Amino acid sequence: METGVHRLLGHVPGQSELGESPDLLNHDLVAGGLDGGNDVIYEHGRILPPRFSRIRMLSVDAARARLREVAGVLPSAPTPLEDAAGLALAVDLVADRDLPGFDSSAMDGFAVMVADLEGASRERPARLDIVGDVNAGSVYEGEVKPGTAVRIMTGAPIPAGAEAVIEVEKTEVEGDTVVVFSAVEPGRSFRLAASDIPDGGAALPNGVYLGPSQLALLAALGVTRPECYRRPRVAVVVTGDELVDAATDPGPGQVVDVATPSLGAAIAGVGAQPVMGSVVRDRSDAIRDALSHAADASDLVVSTGGVSMGARDLVRPVVEEIGELDFWRVAMRPGKPLAVGRVRGTPFIGLPGNPVTALVGFEVFVLPTIMSMSNRHGWARPVRQAVLTKPLKTPVGLRTFARAVAGEGPTGLVAEPLPGQASYQLGSLARANALLDIPEEIGDLERGATVSAIMVDQPPGPMVGR
Repeated sequence: METGVHRLLGHVPGQSELGESPDLLNHDLVAGGLDGGNDVIYEHGRILPPRFSRIRMLSVDAARARLREVAGVLPSAPTPLEDAAGLALAVDLVADRDLPGFDSSAMDGFAVMVADLEGASRERPARLDIVGDVNAGSVYEGEVKPGTAVRIMTGAPIPAGAEAVIEVEKTEVEGDTVVVFSAVEPGRSFRLAASDIPDGGAALPNGVYLGPSQLALLAALGVTRPECYRRPRVAVVVTGDELVDAATDPGPGQVVDVATPSLGAAIAGVGAQPVMGSVVRDRSDAIRDALSHAADASDLVVSTGGVSMGARDLVRPVVEEIGELDFWRVAMRPGKPLAVGRVRGTPFIGLPGNPVTALVGFEVFVLPTIMSMSNRHGWARPVRQAVLTKPLKTPVGLRTFARAVAGEGPTGLVAEPLPGQASYQLGSLARANALLDIPEEIGDLERGATVSAIMVDQPPGPMVGR
C-alpha cells in the first residue's frame, strides 16, 4: 500500500529518478496547494509545470488541514472545577435552578411600600418606622406594612410586603425612624429571581472556553465537575549531538539546548500540558526509544531536529519505521522541513532543529493543532493589519513569516521588520511581538504596504470579530 510519503515522493510518469533536468536540482522548487489543480511550482519567481518538481510541498493551509485530520479531537471527561480553567466545555449546559435564586436588593437602603413615599422630597420628606434589619445571608421573618421600613443590605432577600428599596443615600436615620427624601417606583433596586437565567434555561454552549466568568457561572449553578475536553498532553523530544544544557558552558562545536525551555513554555502558555524529556542523541535506537516513550505518555508528540535530508537527520526515517509519515515538506520560510504523522498511534509533528524555525513552526502548526485537539476550533492569536515602516524582501513561492515589532502609529498599527531574519538568529525573535504573514505569491514589499501581523505576544482566542 502506498504511504503518504511515497505519494509525495513518487515519480511523475516518464520522469527519471533525478528529474527531467539535472540543472533543476540546484533550484529551490516548491509547491503550494494540494493535488487536483491547485499545485503551483515556483523557481525563483517563475511558474513551472508540476512535472519539474520531484518533491511536492504542501501549502501552509493544506498542511494545517491535514494536521487537523491527523490530530482529531480529544475525548471529554468530568473535570474538577478548579482544574477546568482554559478547557472547553463538552456539553450544552442547562440550568437546574433559577439565577438569582430569590428576589434580593441591589442596594443598601430600606425596603418600603411605594405608596408611603408618594410625593416625598427634600422639602416634604416621608417618615417611616424602622421595624427590622436584614443582611445578606439572612431572612427577615416579618412583613413590611404601611408606614414601616426594613433596613436592608445589598444581596439580602426582599422582605414580604416590600415593593421597592430606597437607597440609603436618599435617607436619614433619626433613632427608630427613617426620613426619606424621594419617591420610588415599584421594583426599584430589586434583583428579581430568574432574571439572569431561569431554571431549565440555556447556561453555556458546547465548546465554550472556560475562563473566569464561565467558571463563576458553573459555580453559581452548583456544577463542580463539568464535562470538558481534555487538556492536551504534548511531549517534546529534542534531538541533537551538539546540544548541551543551559547550565553547561558549550565546548567546541556545541550549542545550548534552547528548544526544551522555549517549547515547554510555549505549550503551557496556550493551555496544554508539556511533557518534557532529556535531549536525545542522534542515534536511531535512542530516537526510537524516546519517540516511543513520548507517544505512550502524551496526546501529541513534538520533536525538533532530524527531519531534513542530511545523513544525521534520523527522526524522519525512525517515524516511518515505528509509525507512519503523512508529509514532510511545507512551502514556507522559515521551516520547510516539517514531518507530520503518527508514532504508535499518537499524532506527531517534527519541527526543524534551528531554534527560530522550531518556534515559528510552533506558532504556525503546533498551536492550531493544540487548539483543535481541545475543541477550540478556529482559535488563534490576534491577527491585525499593519503598515510596513520599511521594505521587506520575501521569496515568491514560500509563505514567509517575518519577525517584526508592531505598535500603534498615528493612523493605526505599524510594523517594522527586524534585521536578522535567518533561522538561527534568536535575538530578533526575542525582540519581536509579531510575525508578518506574507502569502507565497507576493514577493518583495515596499514601505507602506499593508500586511497581516500575527500578534505572538497575545493569547489565542476565538476569531469572531477579528
